[in-house]
Amino acid sequence: MADTSTEPKKVTLDLPLVSIQLHRPEMRMPHVPLPHISKQEMGHAVDIAKSFLPQPERVAYYGALGALTVFGVVEWPVAAAISVGTVIAQRARGNGHNGDAPGKHAAKEPVRKQETATKAATKAAAAAAAKRKATTVRNTMQRQKDAVERARRASRTN
Repeated sequence: MADTSTEPKKVTLDLPLVSIQLHRPEMRMPHVPLPHISKQEMGHAVDIAKSFLPQPERVAYYGALGALTVFGVVEWPVAAAISVGTVIAQRARGNGHNGDAPGKHAAKEPVRKQETATKAATKAAAAAAAKRKATTVRNTMQRQKDAVERARRASRTN
């Protein structure tokens, strides 16, 4: 039976042949004075910290990969290899940096234009492929229709 005495810092547990008393420790945290930091210094520190963080979509990607690893869908060596490969590929493409480092603004605009051109080319290629597939399907259906018609004619003549 647990018996709490009048003092809230002590708990007594009475068991057959044994009585256990638990005391809450007294802990006092020391006072540590913080240095004064201006808003400008804080903003600069935040900008530096942001330059080391990945983009939000990459955080989501790595988080999902981590969740798959935790739940056992992907083994951890495979997840590590995927992560390292992704980082290397992103850095090789030149967009591994998230911050606004000097000299990066001039390089971002051509990359965006190139990405837009790449997306347009990809859409055009997909449209051409869809058109070719539709033509192939139409031709196949026409051949099947012709074959059925020939079979009907052959069965009528016999």
